[in-house]
Amino acid sequence: MQQTSSSVRIGWIVMFIMGIYLAVLGLMSVFAYETTMTTSFRIYVGQSWSDFVANSPKPAEMMTMISRLTGANLIGIGIFIVMMAWNAYRKAQRWSWYTALFA
Repeated sequence: MQQTSSSVRIGWIVMFIMGIYLAVLGLMSVFAYETTMTTSFRIYVGQSWSDFVANSPKPAEMMTMISRLTGANLIGIGIFIVMMAWNAYRKAQRWSWYTALFA
């Protein structure tokens, strides 16, 4: 196994942590949407989430669906970043850094 520099080591660890963070954020969006967004919804809209659901059920359903689909995308992207960091960045494979640059 080849010796990697400290900057490469720090880089893959940061990428690994960011991938885990994105996956956790995605899980929160998919499974705990109402509990995670109620405060920010009230701040931006000036109305509670439950009032919005009662007054406008279809737009609320659409917002929930879009948020959950975005969360599913974040889970996939987070898992991809974790796997890239663990398998390719950790070994300092040059192609992986260029892939991240162009992606």
